[in-house]
Amino acid sequence: MMVGISICRLITTYTYRIPRRLLIILYRSFYLLDNEVGVRLNLALLFTPLIGDPTITGKIIGFVYRLLVIIFGSIFILFAEGFLVVGFVLYFYLYYHFFTLGWVAFFIFILSLVFIFSVNFVSKPLATFKTFGKGGDPEKLVDPYSRGLLDLILSGEIVKNPQVLEKYPNIIYLLLKYDFSLPELSKFLILKVDFHIFKDVLLARSLEKGVKTGATYIGEELLFASYLEALPGWWDYLDSIKKDKEWLDKTLSFVYFAKKRRQPEFFWDDDFKVPYMGGVNRGLTGRVTPILNEYSTDLTYLASKAMLPEPVGREEILNTVIGILSRPTKNNVLIIGESGSGKTSFVNAIAYQIVQGTKHRALRFKRIVSIEPGAFFGGGGGTEAIADRFENVIREIELSGGIIAFIDEIHTLAAIGIDSPDGAPVFGILEPRLSSGNFQFIATTTREGYDKYIFPNQAFARVFEKVELPEAVVEETEKILQINSFDTERRTGLIISYPAIFRAISFSGDIIYDRGYPDKAVDVLEKAVSIAMNASALNVSVMHVESAIEEISKVPFSKLEKYDQRRLLNLEEFIHKNLIGQDEAVKAVSDAIRREVSGVRNTARPIASFLFMGPTGVGKTELAKVTVDGFFGKNPYLARFNMNQYVTADRATALIDSLCQSVRENPFSLILLDEFEKCHPSLNQAFLQILDEGTLQDSKRKEVKFANCFFVATSNIGSHEIFEVLSKGGSYKEMAMSAMSILRQFMSPELLNRFSDVVVFRPLSKDDLRKVCLLKLDALKTALLRQKIQIGFSEELVNIISDLGYSKEYGAREMERIIKKEVESRLAKMVISGKLKSGSKLTLDPNFLKTP
Repeated sequence: MMVGISICRLITTYTYRIPRRLLIILYRSFYLLDNEVGVRLNLALLFTPLIGDPTITGKIIGFVYRLLVIIFGSIFILFAEGFLVVGFVLYFYLYYHFFTLGWVAFFIFILSLVFIFSVNFVSKPLATFKTFGKGGDPEKLVDPYSRGLLDLILSGEIVKNPQVLEKYPNIIYLLLKYDFSLPELSKFLILKVDFHIFKDVLLARSLEKGVKTGATYIGEELLFASYLEALPGWWDYLDSIKKDKEWLDKTLSFVYFAKKRRQPEFFWDDDFKVPYMGGVNRGLTGRVTPILNEYSTDLTYLASKAMLPEPVGREEILNTVIGILSRPTKNNVLIIGESGSGKTSFVNAIAYQIVQGTKHRALRFKRIVSIEPGAFFGGGGGTEAIADRFENVIREIELSGGIIAFIDEIHTLAAIGIDSPDGAPVFGILEPRLSSGNFQFIATTTREGYDKYIFPNQAFARVFEKVELPEAVVEETEKILQINSFDTERRTGLIISYPAIFRAISFSGDIIYDRGYPDKAVDVLEKAVSIAMNASALNVSVMHVESAIEEISKVPFSKLEKYDQRRLLNLEEFIHKNLIGQDEAVKAVSDAIRREVSGVRNTARPIASFLFMGPTGVGKTELAKVTVDGFFGKNPYLARFNMNQYVTADRATALIDSLCQSVRENPFSLILLDEFEKCHPSLNQAFLQILDEGTLQDSKRKEVKFANCFFVATSNIGSHEIFEVLSKGGSYKEMAMSAMSILRQFMSPELLNRFSDVVVFRPLSKDDLRKVCLLKLDALKTALLRQKIQIGFSEELVNIISDLGYSKEYGAREMERIIKKEVESRLAKMVISGKLKSGSKLTLDPNFLKTP
């Protein structure tokens, strides 16, 4: 059967495939050779020097050079193509004289048969996913080199002895890409010793998965991944180790993407496409630019050496930029986007297109030069001297005729002559030249830079076509990180796992707000690579990404992801170690937090938000601090805002900007809003958005996420009613209802309903305040113990301080004031005077309060 198929294929190959392939090779080789030599280009530009060059020498040299390229290039192409033509003729001669050539033809036939058999049955599968027909046999897709693993899987040996997989480098590589290790997987496999899978089931699964993941054929990775998913309990096992179920398919796609990039492309391959002629100044029409070279970087040169980051995706915006550059007039592009959004990647993409060959005639053979604004300050002199240098550079660009100028962050040019009454002189130099359309120009800026420096100068702003660049989406960022990882793996020897890339994107998106995608995700992954290298790891894992996030942002992000269940279940107990009284409030807050983190909350919203009501000094702020400390196991950054300072519309805007900036710098924050009811009414809408959607834009339209924040608003509203109810012996429930009835007169139901809970605090009793006194004195003893000074407080002294600090109206605030005044001040004097020093032991009694 196999021999019969081979003979049929041999006949088909001889009569159709080989002649067709020879013609294709002849056609492609001609264009590839001409792309290198440039015969057609120089033929089209043969008389250009005679018309365009102003000097006699230039006319002669240019014409003679083109003529020589045409003559010798044509000879070279004809000579090279001649070999292919001879082979083509020889093939047909042998084919049509097969029966008259005797043993020579028979020998060639045998060699052809052996070659075709080896190609089709030894080194390649019988079919690929691209050629595989519906209803066909999936076994035809199996790579011959993978049949050993297929037999191993069907034998059941893997679950009996998982270590046998060490003989398969492709499987070990797949596991590391999946952020798995063989010892880790072995613990699961050895529990499935009785499992057996049938060949047709495994191949059917592999076929389905191969279509989904972009495989070319069924190889070892696809067989093994399909086998894993067929194992009973596999999905439950992934849940137990907190691995996403989609990661295996994503990892397979990542592996196949890497394989296709590493696979060389030959011009005789079916999928090969003849590129357009690439290169810079191929027609020798550009002029030398010595002044420009001093103040710029040639991006096309860097692209030719593969020294620029490889551009990825965003084709629609790139085509818009190229379309503007291709116009005969107003061919000036201004790309507006935030830091890290990938503005310069479009310029890199155009540089690569020029070098590799582009279909856009307006870009062919051009140089892209990046003008460095900072370089103009290096030569000394004042504003006028700097402007002169810049004007000389622009004049040289115009005369060259083959340059696309690029200025990154063009708003920085406004710094040149910013105090000039006419504005920045550099803008004045650029404006008429850009209006003329004599050369193509690309600039980038941020939204803030545009609004502050460019938009006010309407004459300058009008010469540009604006292209708004939104932040890269997750899919684009993922592709960028995958492509970057290939170079990193080659450079470091580490294997970058797909889960690490996924987490670098999601984690950076959650807590880094001062930059956009892809920049912030790239930084996180690079930091994770550094951590993995220092740890001598084999691959970059999620653990390394978590460490990178903590190091970059100073945020205990791993704790944020992995809540301490025991701490949450016993949150009340933890809080009461540091907070006196308020049993009802503590229980309400603890219950609300457990509801929020039970897995059903909207993760885009703040972790929890509370409105604390009650008199001064009852522990509202302290409960907020202790609760967040108990939740994370670490004190967060405290951003405190006194809302009575934001009662006007302009101050409301200032609060939004301050709040956004605070969270941008410290994503892991406790945000405390004191006297919440006193803020300007316009802020209610802002807080509605924060509590409902978890995002807010500042006055510069920069968005900030509040997903990692605790919000606590405090209010003294209803304090009078609280005291009144308690004076009559009312219950906590009656007290809370009375206070809430007053609160509803000041705040809308929409806003109140957005809080996780509204918690009412009761005034502290005298016994509560005595416990507060003991808590504060214990903290004082601990502080002195660090200096090796041991002090104690007699019962009589504690009673006196408790009586002095008791205040029904001010609660613990008065107690804290008394301790600072009567105890801390005296102890400080004793330490400074030397009466208390390292090694001292002292018990303080009421006489202590009589000391000066």
